[in-house]
This record gives sequence, structure tokens and C-alpha cells, in this order.
Amino acid sequence: MQQPTSSCWQCGTLVSGESARCSTCGAEQLAATANRRGRATLSSDPDSDHGRSSNVAMWVALFVGLGIIAAGAVLLRPRGYTLSSGSRPPLATAAKKDAVETPPGNLGAPDLRAVDPLEVLGRAKIRALAWSKDAVLVAMRARPVTDGRVNVQAGGTVEFWFGKPTGEGFGPGMKVLGKRLHISLESTGTTTDETAAGAGRAALEPNCLLDVASKAAEAAGLTPPLVAMYDVNERIADKPVWRMSTDGNESAQRQIDGMSCAVLVR
Repeated sequence: MQQPTSSCWQCGTLVSGESARCSTCGAEQLAATANRRGRATLSSDPDSDHGRSSNVAMWVALFVGLGIIAAGAVLLRPRGYTLSSGSRPPLATAAKKDAVETPPGNLGAPDLRAVDPLEVLGRAKIRALAWSKDAVLVAMRARPVTDGRVNVQAGGTVEFWFGKPTGEGFGPGMKVLGKRLHISLESTGTTTDETAAGAGRAALEPNCLLDVASKAAEAAGLTPPLVAMYDVNERIADKPVWRMSTDGNESAQRQIDGMSCAVLVR
């Protein structure tokens, strides 16, 4: 293949298209030099583009990695955590507020003029469990009872007795030790004391509500207001019962099954 030729720009001698200098005068041929530089530039561009692509990929990978780490830190942070120093979870703040606002002698009765003993039994049981982790209800008494409620504000009382199981038996009728924790809700507040007593049996929480038991007693002939005593009747197969009588005339008594609310004795 014949090489292209051109004339030297200085002396006019024919020179090869690939020659960088004229063989006669030695002048450098501009076209050949530019052609070589162009080829060099073209041959170097792929490597340069590849290098730039590698740098871009490296930075993209770095930013993606940092984003994953930041997202993981947010997802794994503890619940209730805030960036402000000394902050506490909202639940802890609410619990502290409730503890401050609740009077120490309050058993949670919403209205002292109409107290349902079973509504305050839960808070009384909490006190008993602080006295003994195995505490069980032995007895409960309310007076005077009208329509299943006690007017504590007017001088009525609601009392609970708790005992410690001996380990003999299970459920209603299980044996308890002699000591009792006595909790009494009165118009002046709540009192708690430990008293001595003989061995007894646990009644546990009644299934028959007081208002239902009092209506059954009234239907059986008792006149309100009533005195209601809930405990175990050892003469009736260790069954927990409501022993109901008219306030001021406790000689006439009716016993109501603590589970079914059936009248046991007329």
C-alpha cells in the first residue's frame, strides 16, 4: 500500500506522510506530528474513562454503605429513646405521675358513697401480696349494704382478711396459717394491720357478685340494709359463701353460694 506524500512546508521536498522531519532541510512536519499526537490521545482515552468509572463506582458504594449503616442505627435504637440528654420514655414519666397523684390510703374506690367491695379487692390484694407473695383472700365483710353498695363516706366499712397458705389443699378451702393481714376501708381512710387468728381456710375471690347475692338474700326474706360476710363454711364441704343478715338484727341469716348465688339456708 502506497504511503501518502506531501511537500515540506519549508523547502518543498516531497516527504512521506509518516515522516516527522524533512530529509533535505530537517524541518519538522506539522501534519505528521499532529497525526501521531491524535493517535496517542485516542489510544489513551479508554484507560482514562475506565479510571473515572472506577472512581465513580467506589464513591457510590461508599455512600450506599453509609446509608445502610445509618438506617440500621435508626431501626435498632431502643424504644422511647430520644436524642435530648436526660430524656425518659413517656411510659416511665406517666407511671411516675400516677404514683405521685395516687394517695397512699386510696384503694381506688371511684365513689365513697357507693363502694362495691369487689371493685377495691384488686388493690387490697396488691397490698396483701406485698405482705406475702402467696397471700390469699380468707374473708371479706361489708356493712351496711344497700343495692349491693356500701356508703363508706357516711360511716360504712369494707374489710378484707388475707392469709398465708400452709401448702395443704388447692383452691377454695385450702388451709392457711394463723396470722392475717387485715385491710379496712373507712370514711377516715384505709388502715392495714396484722392480726393473730386461728388456722383457717381460704375463700378466694367470689364468683357471685355482692349486688346479686344481696338481691337473693332480700328475696329470701331479709330487709336492707344488710351485713355481708364472705368466707368459707366448713360445714358445707368447705364452700365459700356470702353470710347475709339484716344490719342490727344478725340473728336472721341467709347463706348464698359464693359461686352460683343460690340460697343455701333459709
